[in-house]
Amino acid sequence: MDFRALYHNSLSTFITQDYEELQIPVTAWTTDNAVGDGKFYFRIGHKLAGLNLIYVHAEVITAGTATAAELLTITIYNVTQAADILSTAITLDSTETGSDTADAAAVIDAAQDDMSINDVIQINIDEIFATTASKGLIITLGFDIP
Repeated sequence: MDFRALYHNSLSTFITQDYEELQIPVTAWTTDNAVGDGKFYFRIGHKLAGLNLIYVHAEVITAGTATAAELLTITIYNVTQAADILSTAITLDSTETGSDTADAAAVIDAAQDDMSINDVIQINIDEIFATTASKGLIITLGFDIP
């Protein structure tokens, strides 16, 4: 099998040999998710510099519950560039564990998806479920050549 160009159905695009993926444990598995900026930070190093963010996903270990209007909402912010990377935040609906089934899909801002060496990226939780908080949070970010 040629791993230099794999087709990834959920992205509807070709994944190249330069594809990189990060899985970030933002909140401990048994800890309630809570609203706040700077829940996790990381620096763009040489391996990700020059790549574009092409994929985002959030997964909780234990689903939260809420009224229909409430969501778990996560944003990704480039501190160095002072810019939100997503034009539509990552959301999880009540009783669900992954953002892949959310009613509203996250949208990456094409004007802010370029990663540069030493960019500092911040993960923020903007909204949580009011009835029962979800527990644990893993953010997956996929990067590829422009």
